[in-house]
Amino acid sequence: MGKLLLPTRIALLLLLPLSVLAQKGQYPQDAFRSPLDITLTLSGTFCEVRGNHFHSGVDFRTKERTGLDVYAVANGYVSRIKELPYGFGKAVYIDHPNGYTSVYAHIQEFSPRLEKYVEKRQYEQETFSIDLRPGKGGLPVRQGEVIAKSGNSGSSSGPHLHFEIRDKESQEPINPLYFGFDVRDDQSPVIWNAMVYNPGKGKFSSEPHELGLKRRKAGEYFIAGNPVEVNSRRIGFGVRTFDKSYGSGHYNGTYFLQLTVDGDTLYRFKGDRFAFYQTRYANAHIDYATKRKRGLTYQQLFLEPNDGFPAYSAPKNRGIVHLDDNEVHDVTISAMDQHGNRAELSFEVQYNGNKDLFSNEKVWYDQMIVPGRSATFAYDGINIQIPKGSVYDSVNLDYQRRASASYLYSPIHKIHNKTTPLHKHLTLQIQPNELPDVSRSKAVIVYRPEEGSSWRSKGGEWHNNYLQTKTRAFGQYAVKIDTIPPKVRPVNFRPYQTISSKRKLKVKIDDHLAGIDSYRAEVDGNWLLMAYDAKNDLLTYTMDEHFPEGEHKFKLIVKDQVGNETIFKTKLTK
Repeated sequence: MGKLLLPTRIALLLLLPLSVLAQKGQYPQDAFRSPLDITLTLSGTFCEVRGNHFHSGVDFRTKERTGLDVYAVANGYVSRIKELPYGFGKAVYIDHPNGYTSVYAHIQEFSPRLEKYVEKRQYEQETFSIDLRPGKGGLPVRQGEVIAKSGNSGSSSGPHLHFEIRDKESQEPINPLYFGFDVRDDQSPVIWNAMVYNPGKGKFSSEPHELGLKRRKAGEYFIAGNPVEVNSRRIGFGVRTFDKSYGSGHYNGTYFLQLTVDGDTLYRFKGDRFAFYQTRYANAHIDYATKRKRGLTYQQLFLEPNDGFPAYSAPKNRGIVHLDDNEVHDVTISAMDQHGNRAELSFEVQYNGNKDLFSNEKVWYDQMIVPGRSATFAYDGINIQIPKGSVYDSVNLDYQRRASASYLYSPIHKIHNKTTPLHKHLTLQIQPNELPDVSRSKAVIVYRPEEGSSWRSKGGEWHNNYLQTKTRAFGQYAVKIDTIPPKVRPVNFRPYQTISSKRKLKVKIDDHLAGIDSYRAEVDGNWLLMAYDAKNDLLTYTMDEHFPEGEHKFKLIVKDQVGNETIFKTKLTK
């Protein structure tokens, strides 16, 4: 209550960078060289929110292109090397004698030695998707050795190098910037807006209220209409903030957030390290409903009851602000990067029972789901098993059964709404109606987040007369059949063409519903390695000794998840 005295406020600000320096001192500062031979700038920071997870490394920019040399940051051996059509794409893991593992992902190609090692095993196993663990001493590397070329493989949305440092024993990712990498940053984070919430039973008992921010000068923000008057004695805050770094136009995640009220720290977030099983807590960290409805990322400065992410320090009330009187209280929200650049929002808040800020309406629901207990929901033609810990706060589960469409084989089951996140998979069973026996093998459970959006397959297996799947999304579900085989379209060649001038063969494959399950390319009956870029629906074969000169029979078999199959055959001459 009342304003902070100036010396106390200055002391608070001066302490913020010291926490970074203290953390940095726990890790070696000269053990690793840079993985790139260019000035390091960031397009992604550690622990920033990405979709349904926290980012497990940093993204180094690669001049907006692929093909830069990627270097081993220290001596060690390749402990893991994989190539997948999604996720990290091509990735190399190196274990180092000092107890850490470095990871290099979304690369374009391995070094010749590693490429030969991977390709040999792909042909042995007749599979493109491969995850290899060579073992200690199998593939030693030296510090500064070129291990790959930077790229855009897997689920990457643009050329860059995803880089991680992990604890070798636990494989927990640690903030890479703790290890002395020379990343220049002289720009403060940006605070775009703030939100005040009225946390109650369930996610929120009323809609949050967006505050109007103004900037006094670089790094200093305030709110027009001070003090903020609220009609609830129990409130929470959220902030929409991003970090900017030198030489980059990207808006990255913020390393450090802090909430103080009248000089007391109620909440603190610092991106140090985490375990991969904890990464989905990103959905509890943000205002998930606003993200889904408006596409805006607000980080909540209070903790949901079932938020188990380790980056928080919330010594009081899990960050919830209790206004037990009618006095004016000072609020400070601080955002900071790892170089000590800060942004600060300062304002006042006051309880006013007559203020019409939050309006509470009675919520009708079918069943209450709480974080600490498992639950079962059953209705005509649908069963849902909800494991303990599936929700972050109590949920007033709303269920609606809607009339089926002509192309569906069940009613449409609306299970709650898209604005409530799930932490664990629910087991969902739907009983189809009037489904011919010949169509059972082609049936899938389909999902859409809301009315008007496209149906997507969630797969399914039969359990008696119910089709069953697992899902981590509320929304609308039904049963559909898929009898349409995948599409196969050559991109840069025609059937029966002479391809002597081609360095690569490219084929587009896609499936309209169930999704691609497998593919097999052959030349004269022998398996042929075609790399699969899932985000572009593209298969690519790079010409080598497996396609010798002369006329050959080329065959490509593509299957979807319910067994529909397309076979493309032609003769090609090299």
